Amino acid sequence: MRERTRAPAKVNLRLRVHERQPSGYHRVETLFCALELSDEITIDVAEGGNVLLEVDGPDLGPAEENLAVRAARGFLERAGVAREVAIRLRKRVPVGGGLGGGSSDAAAVLRTLDRLFPGAVHGAMLRDLAAALGSDVPFFLAGDLLAAGSGRGDILTSLPPLPSMPILLALPPFPVATGAAYRWLDEDRAGGDRTAVSGDGEGASAPGSWAEAARQAVNDFEAPVFRRYPELRVIRDSLREAGASLALLSGTGSTVFGVFADEDALGSAMALLRARAPTVRLEITRTATR
Repeated sequence: MRERTRAPAKVNLRLRVHERQPSGYHRVETLFCALELSDEITIDVAEGGNVLLEVDGPDLGPAEENLAVRAARGFLERAGVAREVAIRLRKRVPVGGGLGGGSSDAAAVLRTLDRLFPGAVHGAMLRDLAAALGSDVPFFLAGDLLAAGSGRGDILTSLPPLPSMPILLALPPFPVATGAAYRWLDEDRAGGDRTAVSGDGEGASAPGSWAEAARQAVNDFEAPVFRRYPELRVIRDSLREAGASLALLSGTGSTVFGVFADEDALGSAMALLRARAPTVRLEITRTATR
């Protein structure tokens, strides 16, 4: 059996980080938005009992630590199925950029195996497996284009998608590890940095337009991450100067993205960033429509 699927990237149009829970995780409030930029995944299922990974793209480290492999193993274990699952991953979403690529790969594997073995893992167990793999995995598993996340980001409310818009992704030549970003945020707050403290904005309404999304846009990781990487602030401010209606760090970084009304404005932003941040890779995509 062979299945091919896409694993889309995401940006966070809003990300507030609140108190740490007894579980050790922080409570967050976020707004996920899926992008057209995606990885491509082919899954072959045959007789056997191994999970294999072949990557067309950058080195992703040991296969046993890869979220897509862990997703396949978790599914087979819960389904009680002994099969060989060969995953071919054409990697296009940058690694460590706050775009959710690894989480999306894991969700794509879960969705595909669920189609190949219908009913083998019931819906609630599949969602629990997704949440155990990572806080962003449930969003990608649900397949929403726009969704509000709470809890660890895994409690989702599906929202009507906004009109598709051009997105410029500014991809620095370095990642930002999620664990490090949370540690920096906690350190800054413990040190009395008020710019790193989340405000009241909990419970922001679902945006009915991009103008409303821009008014609500915030990312609590910007202060601690920009302090360590001031060049990312330059990128964000340059996107805004060039006419982005919304420009933010995505997730914990390192990607900075801008939403533009049209391709001309986006082109002006590219020219400005090439002059101010020549080492940054630029990628054009759009918010997803399906």
